[in-house]
Amino acid sequence: MNESRSFLINEVDSAVQENLIGLVLSNNNLRLIKDSTIVVRADVKNELVNKGKVCLVSGGGSGHEPSHAGFVGPGLLSASVSGDIFASPNALQIWRAVKFLNSHGKNVETLLLVPNYTGDRLNFGLAKERLAMEGFPTDIFMFGDDCAFKENASRVGRRGLAGIFFVHKCAGAMADRGDRLPVIKRKLEEWSTRIASISVSLSACNIPGKGLSFTIPSGQLEIGLGIHGEAGLRRENKRSVGKVVESMLDILFGEDSQLNSFRRDESNHQTPIVVLFNDNGGLTTMELNIIIKEGLEELEKRRFDTKMVFSGRFVTSFDMTGVCISVMIVNDEILQLMKSSCSTSIVTVNSSISRSPNKSADIFLLDTCTSSHNRKAEESVTLPLALSQHSAKFSQCLKKACESIVDAEKCLNDLDSVEGDSDCGSTLARGANKILEMIHKGEFRSSFEYLAKISEEYMGGTSGAVYSLLFRGACMAIEPNSSFKGHLDEDLKLWAKILGSALDHVGKYSCAKPGDRSLIDPLFDLYHLMQRSTSRKLPEFLHEAYETVKKSVLETSNMEPKVGRAAYSGRCSHNPDAGAYAVSLWFKGICLGLGFEPESGP
Repeated sequence: MNESRSFLINEVDSAVQENLIGLVLSNNNLRLIKDSTIVVRADVKNELVNKGKVCLVSGGGSGHEPSHAGFVGPGLLSASVSGDIFASPNALQIWRAVKFLNSHGKNVETLLLVPNYTGDRLNFGLAKERLAMEGFPTDIFMFGDDCAFKENASRVGRRGLAGIFFVHKCAGAMADRGDRLPVIKRKLEEWSTRIASISVSLSACNIPGKGLSFTIPSGQLEIGLGIHGEAGLRRENKRSVGKVVESMLDILFGEDSQLNSFRRDESNHQTPIVVLFNDNGGLTTMELNIIIKEGLEELEKRRFDTKMVFSGRFVTSFDMTGVCISVMIVNDEILQLMKSSCSTSIVTVNSSISRSPNKSADIFLLDTCTSSHNRKAEESVTLPLALSQHSAKFSQCLKKACESIVDAEKCLNDLDSVEGDSDCGSTLARGANKILEMIHKGEFRSSFEYLAKISEEYMGGTSGAVYSLLFRGACMAIEPNSSFKGHLDEDLKLWAKILGSALDHVGKYSCAKPGDRSLIDPLFDLYHLMQRSTSRKLPEFLHEAYETVKKSVLETSNMEPKVGRAAYSGRCSHNPDAGAYAVSLWFKGICLGLGFEPESGP
């Protein structure tokens, strides 16, 4: 990854929080939940909760400003939750946001509006499941609008791009007029196929502290980029703006475009649309206006009747020099919703709501549910007999595993740079460092439930959700009175049960299967080895197991990515998958903790 440009920020680690504080200080219609990244409407109690209206919560990784916090306000979102840079917010933060909306003694219907990315899907899904178990009327709507690849190219569906603004706008207007949650979700599902987006760029984005996510040679442009610094679908020579816009519209309305089913007979009628010209972060105003000119003229030639135009920075990727064109084919009801009043930091439509600065002392709201949740979480961390017999050994293995991850942070980030967003190592290291801190203080509890809690709360992103699911699945497999017998064959059966349960639990929420190029590959092979191993001594089994994991990790080098962000672009680094490689690192650490030193890894 190339050297990062300079950013006018204080510290990378504090940038997310300080960004949200700045946003809320400038807008007295917003508040920030104390000690969180949750932004809410200042009038949420009086205008939504007390009137029994549906609340709308969305979010995602930071680095896409002004989205998603910039969508919070009358006529749009009730609250947003921000993750770290290009990393999904964890399920705990999402849970906190919905719990806060319910803290006024009301049972508030809440719809989670989620851009279709793996980490967001997992974490919002985890939060939704927890909220449903606690009896809160919560549902979820996943949305993707990227048309840079065919729908069947990946089982994970289309990526979420700037077109999610149309979803927020329609949902916000329906909630304002008093529609119930099932009605709003049903209409969003019906209308989402009317939305499509395509993005092009002259440059990748610069990620603070990391640099360019990839490079585009001078004189070329990238078509079909996502919003997390990942490369696009293909690269072409730079042409005039008019020709570039024509190519973008050719993709939006190609033969296999789902939009075509909503087009009117071009010989007699123009098709009504609303369009968003989204600055991906690095365009000048002059560039964007020229793109708008070319776009609207070309749309008119193609017999489209543009009813409304939105433009500016809605969903960005730091300083990426490019544009995303989003189109929604509308009917009378949708157009009425688009024209309904809203007032946010991004956009104002038909609204006279005033906006003035907040005072520093007024921007924070207290969250009364957090302390009680933490007490319940601590109480739930009981030590199963199966682990209590080996607590010291468990901690020693975990310490070595975490040290292996921390030492390889940069290596894992580099492996993640082609297919992901270059943060696999950083995300895992956050969790590993927290575990090491707890072990050093003598506060760590040898429990899979405790590991799940740390993964969820401190890792964040896709990795945090996946490891939280793995550890919770493992915990579910251990019965209160189960124990290791001291016989390798019997103990391996219990470990196989634990790992099998962990894999099943991840499978409930993710799309990953063996052969998809992910961390599932080495774990699945390890699980099957545990089931069939004939080893009689621990060193013999650990050697066999480590060789199995190492071989599986190396095999991911030749696999086509079918999940995660790489599934959208089809690009593969031909190096081991970063998540799979991390498994080999922490498994080697476990071996070291058990007194067995494997040969060097892949």
